[in-house]
Amino acid sequence: MIRLLLFIFLIQGLWAKPIVMLGYFTPFNQKKLNNSDTFTQEIIKKNEKDFQFIRCEIPSVYSTSYDVFRECLKKMEGVPDLILGFGEGDCDLKFETILKNLDDSDTADNMGAVKRKEKIISTGADFISLNYPLKEAYCQLDEKEQESLVISFLSGGFLCNHLAYQVRHFDEDLTAGFIHVPNHQCKDLVKKNMENVALISKMLQTLVTASPVDLPLYKSHLVLKREQSKREDDKCGEKFYKQIKGTDELSFWPFSMLR
Repeated sequence: MIRLLLFIFLIQGLWAKPIVMLGYFTPFNQKKLNNSDTFTQEIIKKNEKDFQFIRCEIPSVYSTSYDVFRECLKKMEGVPDLILGFGEGDCDLKFETILKNLDDSDTADNMGAVKRKEKIISTGADFISLNYPLKEAYCQLDEKEQESLVISFLSGGFLCNHLAYQVRHFDEDLTAGFIHVPNHQCKDLVKKNMENVALISKMLQTLVTASPVDLPLYKSHLVLKREQSKREDDKCGEKFYKQIKGTDELSFWPFSMLR
């Protein structure tokens, strides 16, 4: 009997679906829609056979966004294998790589708060990298698919960066990434969402199963990655790392404001 129970337990473990948390934001300023909400619903529809998804609705408010994220974590059964945050950006699909310890936007949150040149965490590092295995997932795509997305090193100064920075600062053992999706005012949004959901779905298995790795923060780290890719004849790796800049290469980022 004990052996049978152990066998059932092991089989259930083997069949258990990876757990993926999808974070999305509420609409801004009394608007009816935030495309990050729609987008995460579509990801689940396309992939629910293979993954166990938990959606976490994040208020578009500086002061409570991270607290709500933590509440979502507490309600989960087990630790998520992957956390993907989604927020509206421009009309491109942008995979973020670097987060900065700075709130700096003229846009008010849903409580009317505006933050300009304010550190998110007073004792935190100036920059933190995301640690989802983005390069490995990127290299699962064909060349046309790779060209249809943006590898971004500028995560902005508003709520997306604000929340993602805190997640990486306080929950560094979790595998986390952030993706900006086209905003709800973009033309052909239904078509864009369909194409982008299909693209992320193709990357999802690798994002979940590949080992987490901190994406490079500095030029010296990127040079090493580019040289390693070249030695290993990893053409995709070379292409990927050429799209990223180190924080010490970005002269237009206001380092003086972070001290």
